[in-house]
Amino acid sequence: MPAPDVTVRGALSQSEGEAVWAAVATVYAGFLGGDAGAVDAVLAHDVTIWNHDHVPLMQGTADLDAVRAARVTDPAPGPAVAALAPHTVLVDAHGDVAWCRHLLDVTTADGSTSTARVTDVLRRDGERWTIVHHHEQEIPPHGLP
Repeated sequence: MPAPDVTVRGALSQSEGEAVWAAVATVYAGFLGGDAGAVDAVLAHDVTIWNHDHVPLMQGTADLDAVRAARVTDPAPGPAVAALAPHTVLVDAHGDVAWCRHLLDVTTADGSTSTARVTDVLRRDGERWTIVHHHEQEIPPHGLP
C-alpha cells in the first residue's frame, strides 16, 4: 500500500501528524494481511466503529470480534478486498485528540473499485496514538448529494 501525502493542520507538527496517520495505516495493513492483532494494537478497548457494511455501531473490541467471527461463518457475498489505496489525508488535533480524514479507494479481487470517505478520531496515549472512533461511508458511484 503506497504511503499517501499527509496534510497536517493546527497544533501538530508534520511528524506528529504522520504518526497519527501511521496508526490509521496500521489498520489497513493488518486488514489486508489478515492480522487482527495488528489492528487491535492501535484500537482503544472501548473503540466505536461505524463500518460501511455493518449497520449497528460496534462498541468496543468485543463487538468487533463478534463481527469478525460472524464473517468467518457467514462471509459477505462478492469478491474479497484485494487492495486499499488511501489518499487526500488531512490530520489535525486539539490537545491529545486528533482527527484523521481521508478517502480510501478499494479494489476487489474481480477488479471492481469503490471509494469510501473515512474519519478516525485518535487519543494520544503517551508516545502513541490510539483509535477511539472509526467511521467509514462508501460513496455511491453516482456520488453523494
